[in-house]
Amino acid sequence: DMLRLLGSLTKTVSRFGLAVLNVGMLGPLRAIGRMSRGITRGLAARAAAKRDLEGPVKDLWLVVGLGNPGARYDGTRHNVGFMAVDEVARQNSIPLKKAKANAQVGLGKIAGETVMIVKPLTFMNLSGESVGKISRYYKVPRQRVLVIYDDLDLPNAQVKLKLNGGHGGHNGMRSIIEHFGGKKDFPRLKIGIGRPSNPRITIVKHVLQRFAREEKEDIDFAVQNCVKVVESVMANGMDKALSTVNQKKKKNKSSSGGAAPPPKKKKKEAAPPPSREETSAPANST
Repeated sequence: DMLRLLGSLTKTVSRFGLAVLNVGMLGPLRAIGRMSRGITRGLAARAAAKRDLEGPVKDLWLVVGLGNPGARYDGTRHNVGFMAVDEVARQNSIPLKKAKANAQVGLGKIAGETVMIVKPLTFMNLSGESVGKISRYYKVPRQRVLVIYDDLDLPNAQVKLKLNGGHGGHNGMRSIIEHFGGKKDFPRLKIGIGRPSNPRITIVKHVLQRFAREEKEDIDFAVQNCVKVVESVMANGMDKALSTVNQKKKKNKSSSGGAAPPPKKKKKEAAPPPSREETSAPANST
């Protein structure tokens, strides 16, 4: 009897111990399960996004922003094209991810049109490598490739939409035209960065500098203006957008009923510095 009682007690203690162990492990096991499900969903979403990017896309627009990759170039004048497409993507919930042709891309919808945001990561002078490969892969006609970039010959923060044109000394645009076989019949949205007022500042140094504080407010508004222009192109077509694009330098602060601020005095302009073609560009970045 004593042995039978001892055996029964041993079984009870063992079952109790296993129950305690299972309860103790329940939290970690649940956490592992949640983590596993999260990883599975992430892999499925990535695979779906990859299929979208690799498959044929009908009636696609490319909206290309030009700039240089890397933190050292963030916020510089030459990267205003990147700033603009980042904001276009953000406001239209288009996630950007690194993909083929050495470019960061994102696929989504703007005003019902299928749009791929493209940020070449090749450095400015080689931008055409990415743009050319992507446009050929997806069979996008040049007329549906809208390029956003900085322009020295426009005043700071002025926005200008054009149907076609040359490179104007911009090496990123020069590269794209070369990879389009010399064809210039693609739309572009230019954001003015102005020329340096100090003749001792070279073009290379000017475009790779960050905006001064007094310039940044205007540039931020210009970036928002670019978003509206891109959305107008998608919603109303290029011709309508060309006729309605807002080319003002900055928001009219008198719209709330107050008096408009007096115009800023224009600085005396120095002799124009040499064009981009006459300067040596370090590491393909200008």
